[in-house]
Amino acid sequence: MISLNIPVPAIRGEFGPSLQSFQTQILPSDLIHVLGHDPRSANWGRLAKEYRDIYEYLQRKTSKSRRESTAFYIEDRIDSNSSLPGAFPAITLGMVKPPRFEPAKAECGFPKEVGVLMLDLSEDNKRILLDGLARLTGALEFEERTGKKNLFSFPLTIFAPTDKHGELTLLQLGQLFYDLNFLQAAISTNHAIALDQSDIYGKLASALAQDGVIKMYGGVELRAASLGNKSTALVVQRVLLRFVRGACEGRRYQESDSAHVTNPNLTRQSLRSIQAKIGTFLQGIESAMGSDRFGDRDSLHLTAPGWQVLGLVFHDVEFRVKPELSEAERAEIVSKLAAIDWSRSNPDWFPMLGEAETDKEGAPVLDSQGRKRVALSRAGRTTIASLLKYVREKTGLDKLVEHETAPDEAALEFEEVKELTEAR
Repeated sequence: MISLNIPVPAIRGEFGPSLQSFQTQILPSDLIHVLGHDPRSANWGRLAKEYRDIYEYLQRKTSKSRRESTAFYIEDRIDSNSSLPGAFPAITLGMVKPPRFEPAKAECGFPKEVGVLMLDLSEDNKRILLDGLARLTGALEFEERTGKKNLFSFPLTIFAPTDKHGELTLLQLGQLFYDLNFLQAAISTNHAIALDQSDIYGKLASALAQDGVIKMYGGVELRAASLGNKSTALVVQRVLLRFVRGACEGRRYQESDSAHVTNPNLTRQSLRSIQAKIGTFLQGIESAMGSDRFGDRDSLHLTAPGWQVLGLVFHDVEFRVKPELSEAERAEIVSKLAAIDWSRSNPDWFPMLGEAETDKEGAPVLDSQGRKRVALSRAGRTTIASLLKYVREKTGLDKLVEHETAPDEAALEFEEVKELTEAR
């Protein structure tokens, strides 16, 4: 007689009297066999109705960008000699029937939680993927595309009912999906960026922050969304990262936090060269503006839109103008860039970037010369587009660069930039 129970080394845990968990490891392709079906969203239409309904109810389809990002991560951090090791969080599945677990023999010296899970692969013991669909999809597509298998194994957590509770339903397992994905406190994007040491654009941003003009004028504020009144930093980390993305890859990728960029200009080989060129670019602006104007934290070039536009100007000069500019031509563009009146009182900003700033009584706020000050009241992306057009015209870049199509924000899954015009 053929048994549909397979022995799996595992560590058992408990979540109260009703639920137990088992920790083990599994190859990506083996997970399909353990589930008894392929959970990838492209296959949902071919699943039995009870599985199709639960996946369509619980999961979201894995986008192309998420699949590609996972594959790129495997290539960059696992299938390479990267100085930073790569890993994935555990894949989680649930099954409806209480399993049999055999603790290791006492004479082996292991605690009773270590043993062998007899994994029931019969059709009656329904099994669904609870967490990790995008990771699994990207890993399987990487294996299918490259033919490289067994590069790594996923940590696997299996949730199952206890004997005391008895059998669960697929819908009850679905509640676990909700618990795992929504009943948790996520860290902020700014905090996540501060913690990430692997992103190459983050590496470049960190290198720029530790040397040259940025360090001279106060460095970078980590984790914050904007510079507070008491901050002595020149820029927040997230805005600097967007400056770097724009400088290297252009507007299309500037607001994307995706690690994967098609045909990137910034690579490990070009990192030091681009770092030096951006450093020279910023130093040129600072020298041409002078320390008082460049270091004026109220000036628009040090707002989030201003930093992003400066990055895009560098991208124009370095990657978009053909044939390549001479050093004298580059210096002339930097000189024209620095000559722009970046103060909030520049009359050109009205109404292009917003209306006049007002006080609590509604009266216009005036500078020391009695001029009105602009309040950046347009949407962040509108402000950047308008400011970039203005700067290109003032520097002559509008005659040197080809027409640039607007970013396909839906396809790139750009995240909303909260209070972008107020962050600096």
